[in-house]
Amino acid sequence: GHPQRFVVDTAATNSFMAVEGATALGLRIKSDPQTGDTVAVHSYASALFERSNETIALVPRTGMSVADGVVGMDLFAGQRVAYDFEHMNFSVGAPEAAPVNFVTIPITLTAGTLAVADVMIDGVKVKALIDGGARHTIGNPQLQRALGLKDGDTRLSEDHPVPGPKAPAAQKA
Repeated sequence: GHPQRFVVDTAATNSFMAVEGATALGLRIKSDPQTGDTVAVHSYASALFERSNETIALVPRTGMSVADGVVGMDLFAGQRVAYDFEHMNFSVGAPEAAPVNFVTIPITLTAGTLAVADVMIDGVKVKALIDGGARHTIGNPQLQRALGLKDGDTRLSEDHPVPGPKAPAAQKA
């Protein structure tokens, strides 16, 4: 195998790979003006999944930090997904009740894989997209107005880039 660094993103409905990673691995890129660039992959696996004979969409690495790709929730459909934020652990298993020491968040799946939770922020009911790949918690202008926040309010902050993990570029072994 050729190790690659992928990020699990709970707001990504599908998995995709960086063009640069595919090129470094010598994968044959198929271009299609309707569907974009893709690669056929014989197999790919991690401790969380094992897949074979799939076509993966390609995107430029821009905006993906140094990751070689994104694992979307399409790979975990019908399974229980658990985040342990204290220990920075992500696990996948058969659907079952959460262990006693876990906090569960009731969610609704939209578009088949996007986790959305009903939450209350300062008395305002909103729907929140659970996005494990997000660097910040953000709200749209409608939420800002509903909370009575005006531009320049000291409780708001500008979005600043957050440096991602450093990893070597993909290399063909």
